[in-house]
Parts: sequence; C-alpha cells; structure tokens
Amino acid sequence: MAKRAAQTLAWVTPQNWLLDIALDHLTLARCALYADLLQGRPPGAEAQSQTDAAVSGLRAAGRQDHLPRARLFRDRKALATARALIEECGYIRRLPELQDAEQSLADESD
Repeated sequence: MAKRAAQTLAWVTPQNWLLDIALDHLTLARCALYADLLQGRPPGAEAQSQTDAAVSGLRAAGRQDHLPRARLFRDRKALATARALIEECGYIRRLPELQDAEQSLADESD
C-alpha cells in the first residue's frame, strides 16, 4: 500500500491535485503508523511527518471532513482538533469514529 501511495503521490503532485496529494500522505502516514505499531514502537517521525503533510493538504484542499482520521495517531491534540472541527462543521458522520478513538485513548491511559 505504501508503495502504491508513493507512486500515485509522484503522479498527482505535478498536477497540484490537492485532495489526492493529501490523501496519499494520509495513506503513507497510516502505513508508517502500522509499521511502528507492529514493531512495538510508538508512532515515529515518519508517521508524524506524513500526518502533518496530510493535514496541511486537507486544509489547503478545503476538505476538513477528512481531518478526524488523525485519530489513528492517538494524539490528544489531534483528537481535540478533530472534535472541534466536527462540532464546528456539524459533520456528525465521523462522530462515532472520533468517540471510538477518544475511548481508546482513555483506555490506554488507565
């Protein structure tokens, strides 16, 4: 999956297709996260870097509805941002996903 996302990222970047670029970064972030988790490591620099690129790209593309996917990184700040965006935009379709991530993070803290 990472190889394919990197390949399509190379194709869409020269076209300046902002949403496609951002979603490819999101896919690469997921791949990096899963690699870290499978190795028993917390999310590392690659996962964070790709997440940052995805979030910036989603904002540039005007597609904040995809931002709650940042939940994958168990980042309290990202979850708070996602909650604020969901509440601000009224995009409740992602609310159960956000609540699941918040509960998962709370369970890890216990």
